[in-house]
Amino acid sequence: MTEQQIIDEILRYIDDNSYNYAVLIDGEWGCGKTYFAKNSLTKNIELHEKNYEKPRAVKYISIYGCKNVSDIQENIAWNFAENAQEKIRDKVHWQSKADTIAGNVVNTSRRIGNIILKKYLPETNIYEIAAEWLDLGAFIFIVDDLERCECPINEVFGFFNELVEHENTKVIILANESEIIETASPNNVELQYQLSVSHDIDWPKEENYLAKLYNSNTSGKISLEEMERRRNLLFPQKESNSKYKKIREKLVGETLRYDPDLRAIIGQMIQHSSCAADDKEALNMELDYYCTTMKNYKHCNLRTFQFFISKVAFLLEKYGALSNIQEDYRGIIRRKIIEETFHSAVVYKADYKPVVKSLEWLIDNQEKKSTVIKEYVENGQFLADVFYNDVIALQDELMVTVQNDDPFNKIYHEYYYHTQEWCEEEIEKLLVRLEADKYPISMYPKIIIAIQRMLDLGFENRYMNKAKEYMLANINNHGEIGVVDSDIWY
Repeated sequence: MTEQQIIDEILRYIDDNSYNYAVLIDGEWGCGKTYFAKNSLTKNIELHEKNYEKPRAVKYISIYGCKNVSDIQENIAWNFAENAQEKIRDKVHWQSKADTIAGNVVNTSRRIGNIILKKYLPETNIYEIAAEWLDLGAFIFIVDDLERCECPINEVFGFFNELVEHENTKVIILANESEIIETASPNNVELQYQLSVSHDIDWPKEENYLAKLYNSNTSGKISLEEMERRRNLLFPQKESNSKYKKIREKLVGETLRYDPDLRAIIGQMIQHSSCAADDKEALNMELDYYCTTMKNYKHCNLRTFQFFISKVAFLLEKYGALSNIQEDYRGIIRRKIIEETFHSAVVYKADYKPVVKSLEWLIDNQEKKSTVIKEYVENGQFLADVFYNDVIALQDELMVTVQNDDPFNKIYHEYYYHTQEWCEEEIEKLLVRLEADKYPISMYPKIIIAIQRMLDLGFENRYMNKAKEYMLANINNHGEIGVVDSDIWY
């Protein structure tokens, strides 16, 4: 669902009095649920509540690291501190202690406040105090980090079910539900692995040819990867915790799937970054690459993109300080740095480790990458000399490599798709680059072939005359013997 669709449905939910239930907003970890909930969703709920005589207040509660229900209750109670000051003063039986407690509770940190409460009210639970002064139904709770809570999930849901059913409280839960289910221990996992080594089962063969080629052995032993493959064939679905399913059905009346607009959010993050203006422009040109890479690695995590921005901003600053980069290649090298940094960040944060000698492993190892970028992304270690050498080596490689959008490539491979006017414009661009000695001598035979094709189609001879003139001048200027590849002639 889009953000607007979720907002519309949440506004309908908080007005729904047909029965008491909670809403779960489900989405991948790091996909931007928290930012969306604390900003856009909260603002829309607050605007909506202004239409009522007694508007309910929105309370964002994180239960990250809570080990028991008491920790969750304490998190909730401390979110009421600012609402509670006047209520504390109204407690007659606290008498002269009331002002002291009220002032300290509101104006100090939670830890200091807890110490103060224990001193003055050692037997009293802070949540019980809060529940006594406040109408919990007058609040809308946004509960975050459910999958990061260490308290048993059935106890967490049981507590919020009490709020929903008995306090008439609206509760919106943010979670990555797949992660909650995956943390549940599969039943009889030892027996599952024991079955995976059975010779009495006719196991289907590995379909991937390369995997078969590299994993074949004659020892008769079964690899760990093969055991896991067989177990997944027998038990393809991870078993979920039955208690979680049961209590979930009682509490959660509706689940909304949060699918962020990656392009839009990433664009905003780039705009608000500290990168230079030309670097921001270059980063924005790679939006499709970011989205495709994250989806390929199943890691659509915006925290990873924030991590990438912090790393690439530093690398681009160092790159921008290099003075001996030719202008023709500056943009291409910048793009290479951006793409390699992002790829390294996603692989690192996703903890992606392809099976050795698998197809993914072969593809990954065939790609030429900068080790200094990988080291900096993973370990924070930046070696300026190595980075400089890598950049210069890449520039040297580019100088003898023709890019896909070069006019030579367009004429050589695409001339038959276009008009005569288009071809003439590209030939003129080719000649400009040739005059400036932008092509290696080894490419001259192919350039001659490309122009000769045009002449055979009726183009003017002056194009070939100019090309020969520039080639001879360049060869003279190099002052050394150049070898053209005889294999090109047929």
